[in-house]
Amino acid sequence: MQHTPSLPKKFALLLVASLMVFAFVCPGVSGQEPGAKPLQISEVEFMGLRRLTQQQALAISGLQPGDLFSEALVDEAAKKLMDSGLFVRLGFRVKGAGHLLHVTFQVEEADRGLPIIFDNFVWFTDEELVAGIRREVQFFNGTVPQSGSAADTIATALQKLLDEKKIAGRIEHLAGEDLAHNLSYVFSVKGIELPVCTLHFPGSAGVSEDDLRKAAKQLIDRDYSKSSSSAFASVTLIPLYRHVGRLRAKFNEPVAVLDQSGGPGCKNGVDLTIPVEEGAVYSWQKAEWTGNQSVASSALDAALGMKAGEVADGIKIDKGLKEATKAFGHKGFVTARIKQSIQFDETNHLVTFKMDVIEGQQYRMGELITRGLSPDIARTIREKWALHTGDVFDSTYADEFMKNEGRSILQMIFQEHHAPPTISSKPNQQTLTVDVTFEVKRK
Repeated sequence: MQHTPSLPKKFALLLVASLMVFAFVCPGVSGQEPGAKPLQISEVEFMGLRRLTQQQALAISGLQPGDLFSEALVDEAAKKLMDSGLFVRLGFRVKGAGHLLHVTFQVEEADRGLPIIFDNFVWFTDEELVAGIRREVQFFNGTVPQSGSAADTIATALQKLLDEKKIAGRIEHLAGEDLAHNLSYVFSVKGIELPVCTLHFPGSAGVSEDDLRKAAKQLIDRDYSKSSSSAFASVTLIPLYRHVGRLRAKFNEPVAVLDQSGGPGCKNGVDLTIPVEEGAVYSWQKAEWTGNQSVASSALDAALGMKAGEVADGIKIDKGLKEATKAFGHKGFVTARIKQSIQFDETNHLVTFKMDVIEGQQYRMGELITRGLSPDIARTIREKWALHTGDVFDSTYADEFMKNEGRSILQMIFQEHHAPPTISSKPNQQTLTVDVTFEVKRK
């Protein structure tokens, strides 16, 4: 017999059903003779497994050799397999002799699941959490299938761990992405306050631990979260290292334990450790520019402002890149982008920045628009504005205009409206023009 289980339509199933084949291979199934032995499953086999073992797949299905056969039983097993989220396609066939039947599932496993993050389980080690999950989810390997009910089953297993320790929290879970757009599945405990009381940064030297604590003071008294602590370190603390040339500094996974000091103001508090690997201090060697046609490499080097031999200050480099991008906007390339990659010389601790420029199309001045301004002020702006329709657009011009000719116009606007104007630019990709709007919003 070959059969396709009764599953949701979105699953593409293999092996088209054929009751005629079943009747031929196993005569008497649909109408057994009186006194015949009941049909029994003698063996269950899985074809197409890549990561799961036969035993793991069998455990998920709920079938066992020796079970009395029924189509409903095998359909239910197929549903359990698909509900696990571990398979994207599935079909089965049944064959046998006499009353003993061999069930074969043909499967296609789903791509590897999302890595799991235990966000604030400070009462358990990761090993204890994994062991607790595997009591309920035997196939658990540290990831969560992107479909199916596995995430809910894992949450149930984690809730049991909390209940066993009489921890009055509830489990929540959510798929999301980190700052690098890496997807993961975050499980957290809600309903319990876990304020961070103390901070430690083992491995710190080039930036002192005191400076790191000062920069991370926002974490103190906030409820602990592994994912948000990691993101905070990347966004707020890594720049401290980039500023002193430690371009390869990284923070490792946060570790949090319940604070046992019993100090005042830290009930149920957390002692948080975020280890750091500072790396070497690098010096600037050079920038290598490619793709730039409208601006010479020497002009881009000048805009970048870095000199050979000086500390490769990541913050200064970031500012320099903004200035280099402005050089293209000055010539009408308002969508220009600079993609950077770093070549490290580990022997001499030097860095070369490879700058790949995508200039894009050159834009021209479109319309000069005024809104909410009196006719006199609007006329004055038009008289003083030197970029005319059709001129190559300069994205730096508006700022220069307001610093110079626009100062008297600002005074007129303040006298009339008691509010500053907003100046916005709107590129049009179809016409390759940029409209500039001066506007004062009336209250």
